[in-house]
Amino acid sequence: MRCSECDSENFEGSKFCVSCGSHLELVCVHCGTKLPHEAKFCNECGRAVSSTKQDSVLDTLDRDYIGALKRGEPINLADLVKHFETHLIESALLATEGKIMRAADLLGIKRTTLSAKLHGHRRER
Repeated sequence: MRCSECDSENFEGSKFCVSCGSHLELVCVHCGTKLPHEAKFCNECGRAVSSTKQDSVLDTLDRDYIGALKRGEPINLADLVKHFETHLIESALLATEGKIMRAADLLGIKRTTLSAKLHGHRRER
């Protein structure tokens, strides 16, 4: 199994790279479940590992939040921020094929921070 970060060869079934320490497992962008490298579908939620969500962040923001504000209805800012963060994390994981280290780099956060956020998202579902 090759590391996508440093291209080093690792033993089959390894969770972390022996050369750079990067996580070798995939993570489902929909539910955060850790998956084996060769997974095509998530064993927890059943969704395709490489599928994209049909709803874009901007469409959702416009329909659900900006639309409510335009109608004079109150919104929950904390929910909005959480929704936006979730979409950004999912997009980063999708762009990096579930590689946590690379996704964290794209988001400008530490790998441990991203892992904690993924763990928190799974508990909320």
